[in-house]
Amino acid sequence: MANTYIYPVVPNAKSQRGPMKGQATTNHNQGFFWNLYGKCYDGINHSIPYRGLLYDLYINLDLRPGLKILDAGCGTGNFEKFLSTRSIPSIEIEAVDFSPVMLARAKQKCRDLSFVNFSAADLNKGLEYPDNSFDRILCCNVLYSLEDPLNVITELFRLLKHDGKLVIANPKPGFKVIPIVRDHFRRIGNIWGLGRKSMVLLKTLVLLPTMGLAPILLNLFVIEKKGEKKEYHFLSESKLRNLLELHKLTNIEVTDAYADQDLFTIATKAA
Repeated sequence: MANTYIYPVVPNAKSQRGPMKGQATTNHNQGFFWNLYGKCYDGINHSIPYRGLLYDLYINLDLRPGLKILDAGCGTGNFEKFLSTRSIPSIEIEAVDFSPVMLARAKQKCRDLSFVNFSAADLNKGLEYPDNSFDRILCCNVLYSLEDPLNVITELFRLLKHDGKLVIANPKPGFKVIPIVRDHFRRIGNIWGLGRKSMVLLKTLVLLPTMGLAPILLNLFVIEKKGEKKEYHFLSESKLRNLLELHKLTNIEVTDAYADQDLFTIATKAA
């Protein structure tokens, strides 16, 4: 029988109203890194595996008219911008992040999108929304960098409505960025039509050294290294399931995503 990692149980966060405006990070170095990353983060938007991850989020959120959604750690608003290219029902998204640089880019990039509201908040400190506020919550490649995954899941569980859906993407143990780069080029090879394939390859060769290199290097020399040192939470499937089962979340599905470097997890809060 495989060993199961048991996280200590902590009390639910206090129910309050509205997002915590302008919360400061509890770690200055972390804040500096994510603001630096925010300056080049949009370079990953040109990655085919990353676009595939956004599509996975879109499909598995099962968007329906009138849903209220929380994007917990929205970064530069890539998911919201992706949704604007799709035919979506009338929904409302509250998108939060603690990095001023990322939020500024998100607001600029999504300034014409009426379905999203961006706010400053630190997920390490909790969010000031009432209990059962959201029909859907997504947390894409954010959980690993936070101080205590259990506290964060506890807070997201509090905010999720009964029968609501939680969707999480998080790096697996041993996460590496190079397989994602390789998968991008592999997928170019699968594109139908020589002309279209050549256009995508040319675009990649132009953008990689200008927009794509910085995110790759930050992943190689910061994110991967912190993961190896256990400073970041690259969670195994058993640990991730344990976090969710502690809150009686049901219908838990865990699959590989993002060139097999992430675990993509869906769970439901019991009615």
